Amino acid sequence: MTDDDENTITAEDIAWANRTMLVRAAGFTRTAGTVLVVVGIVGVAAALWAIVRTQQEMIPIEFLSAFPEFGDERDVSAADRADQFSRSYGVLVLPVIGVGLGLALRLMADAAVVRVGGSLSGFEVGHRLPPEVGDEDEDEPVDGPVLPPNPGDYEPGG
Repeated sequence: MTDDDENTITAEDIAWANRTMLVRAAGFTRTAGTVLVVVGIVGVAAALWAIVRTQQEMIPIEFLSAFPEFGDERDVSAADRADQFSRSYGVLVLPVIGVGLGLALRLMADAAVVRVGGSLSGFEVGHRLPPEVGDEDEDEPVDGPVLPPNPGDYEPGG
């Protein structure tokens, strides 16, 4: 076997494989981060809704005062409201932490792609921008790829 054999793995092949694998893993991590952000935002909305509903339950409803089984005549103090909010606060904090974790995952995934020389937009060196509408060469075909390629389609050294 010689060094010129096409079946011999080179340092360039390993660098290409590492880059491709990192870009794919970053894509998965970015998706997981997005899912965490969405779930966290839904959790924040649910926690805020629960807090508001709990505060509303503490408000005496005047028109129901004629029906003692439905209404409560007692006054609700600010301390009572603060106590009730503090019991619900932990329910609000957990989804906020999830949103922060999801954003951190997305940031780390993007930083990893940039660190290995990847492109966050999908455009690579050598891509050409399509001509703008109204340019005289608008109808001419663009030389080279215009749309970002799929990261799994990269060739070694390219």
